[in-house]
Amino acid sequence: MASFLSTLIPRFLFLAFVLAVLALTAGAAPSLYSAAADINGALGKPGAPLLVDVRDAAEFSASRIHSSINVPLFELKTKTFLAKNDLVLIGRGDDSSSLEKECNRLRSKGWRISILQGGVTRWKSEGLPLEVNPLAFPPTPRTPVRLDTGSPSRTQQTSHTGNQSSGCPTCR
Repeated sequence: MASFLSTLIPRFLFLAFVLAVLALTAGAAPSLYSAAADINGALGKPGAPLLVDVRDAAEFSASRIHSSINVPLFELKTKTFLAKNDLVLIGRGDDSSSLEKECNRLRSKGWRISILQGGVTRWKSEGLPLEVNPLAFPPTPRTPVRLDTGSPSRTQQTSHTGNQSSGCPTCR
């Protein structure tokens, strides 16, 4: 009887430990982030998540992950038809605080949503495929030019457009 109890007690303790771990992880929320390699491996397969690129239209036009759609982050909540899909949000990868906030907000409403960890930057650095449009140019920032309005204390800041009729002293 003593040998039976000596084998039963460790088994019981192990089973109790496994059940405790399962109980703790059963209610855990899925990760907020999805790895680029995991997403790439799921593309084209049944049950693959819908990729939603939230970068601006010019960036999306220049390069995008295959099968992704472009929806600005502020419009996402209005696209309620997307809530029936598993979604992965794609950003640049430099700052994801706004993505995290929106992702958590939509999760609280029942959306199945995550964020591509590192965004397009990480996707590219891992050598994963991007569709690149060679005809699309990234937006060019306008160069600020200070115009003298005649008074030393009053200068006006404007953008240099390269238009000679704009009154810009560098274009005259």
